[in-house]
Amino acid sequence: MSGSRDAATVPSTVYVAQDINIASSASCTLSITVFVTNFKTNAENITMSVNYNEGTGTGTGTSATPTPSPSSSVPSGGVSGIIKGYDSKCVNDTGNSSKLRAPIVSYACSGAKGKTWRYAAGELIHNGMCLNDKGNAGNGGKLILYSCNGSDDEIWVHQMNNTYELKAHNWTLCLSIPGASKKNGVQLQADTCKNSVAQKWTIP
Repeated sequence: MSGSRDAATVPSTVYVAQDINIASSASCTLSITVFVTNFKTNAENITMSVNYNEGTGTGTGTSATPTPSPSSSVPSGGVSGIIKGYDSKCVNDTGNSSKLRAPIVSYACSGAKGKTWRYAAGELIHNGMCLNDKGNAGNGGKLILYSCNGSDDEIWVHQMNNTYELKAHNWTLCLSIPGASKKNGVQLQADTCKNSVAQKWTIP
């Protein structure tokens, strides 16, 4: 399973991976139990999903030389809607683009399609593309749309303090409005997490 994190930074969305090798002719029943402490009624929700990936080969259910997965893959499922933040600004794809490297900005929330996102498997997805830290730049990196590939610079975890932490750079960067700007059209960044108002966002 995936490694645990410090109790003070446990995300509200937790992903656990578990490999199970079984014979190709066998079957498997999966049972999952979740224990939650300090749960506040009507304050939080628990959503559970299971993704199944079948290996190739015979006998063990996996192959010594499995067929590689495509380099670009858009996760299915998840939740959809707007991502609303500071000063009632939303995460926005100007012009509702699906172009590679399209800049992602903060803009007044409305029903425009450019502000609709889907959050699945740690990816923030719009028009089949994912929210990405351009060039894995780190602190101050500009956020863009890029092909979904599961890389660390496009995996975001929504924390209980309503920040989105980026997996790259050891979870030290957060989805941010630079300078807490109230202007429309400011390109969003991956900035050092400070738990500031400019880093607070809703889940879609």
